[in-house]
Amino acid sequence: MSLNITSLPSGDSYFRVAFQKDDGSYFGYVMDNSGGWTPIQSLSGDCTGYYKLSDTSVTSLTLKFKIGDNATINNGTYKLKAHRFTSTCKTYYEATNNTSYTITTSMPTPTSTTNPSPTTSATPSTTPASSSFTISNVQANINSNQSFTVNISLVLPSNPDTSYYLKGAFKKSDGTRYFGLTKKDSNWIGYGEDYPGQNKIATNSNGSWSGTLEVKPDIYDSDYKGTGAYIFKVGRYTQGGSLTWSNETNITITGPQPVTVTPSPTTTSKIQTASTSSVLGTDSDSAASSDYSDQTSVSALNASLGISTSSATATAEAFEKLNERKSSPNFLLIGSGVIIITGVVGWHLRRIRNRVKL
Repeated sequence: MSLNITSLPSGDSYFRVAFQKDDGSYFGYVMDNSGGWTPIQSLSGDCTGYYKLSDTSVTSLTLKFKIGDNATINNGTYKLKAHRFTSTCKTYYEATNNTSYTITTSMPTPTSTTNPSPTTSATPSTTPASSSFTISNVQANINSNQSFTVNISLVLPSNPDTSYYLKGAFKKSDGTRYFGLTKKDSNWIGYGEDYPGQNKIATNSNGSWSGTLEVKPDIYDSDYKGTGAYIFKVGRYTQGGSLTWSNETNITITGPQPVTVTPSPTTTSKIQTASTSSVLGTDSDSAASSDYSDQTSVSALNASLGISTSSATATAEAFEKLNERKSSPNFLLIGSGVIIITGVVGWHLRRIRNRVKL
């Protein structure tokens, strides 16, 4: 039965449709919000099992009802009436009009061999709306830095007054990884952001919601592959994190190719020089002079080892032996001794030259 509703008060209201007997009592069943059947009570009985409506903006409602298998009734005409109860069930309002139904049942007789069948059925019903999650108004071609607004329609009759989280998603037509940015208030939220940080919406008392999202590609995401064909859709998360996708649409993105950063090569000789300086105990500021010191040491070492300085092979051999000495624990002590001896000899030579001049 379809009801026209005007001026609903704030708070919860409960609706029912019931058959009325001649003595004023009521019988039958009405379908509640979850799809279950609630038996009709007296007008002073509990009303909270009837169809509940909290949205005061609703102006029409369709209720399903039935006679029931356990009703004891006689053939005849009955009035079908609709009532609205307040949240306390203490006050009710009857619809301004009603309709009459004639119910006739055929009972079997002892001599009949046929199954009894009703000659008249008075159980009008409606089919509940199916669930849907669809998007529309998606542009076919955009620039990589361009945003657009997508329309969203959500119908979930079994989930009234329920919160969800929405986000837009792009992916290559032949890819499996998603990327994108969705605007929330004045901020752009990345696809990888956890769902509680995305746009939050809530269905009304009928389980419906409609609205828009502003979205755009994220060209700094590694899953953006430059100009080409992509697929766009919207994801819907429950409060528990379960994900459901909308229908998807094809979209072409035009923009720059993704930037690939290639690390610059490092000069091997500089690394070796720094390493040698560290072994010798010098700091980074003196590392640049290590090559000159090593060349001087090589000349001295060639002479002490009897190696010809004109030979490239001899020079390499001298470097090798010098490095072996540098790595020896006694090298620093020996070097210190050479410096002291050289200083003493130099002092004596200066004294001798001074005497000769005198």
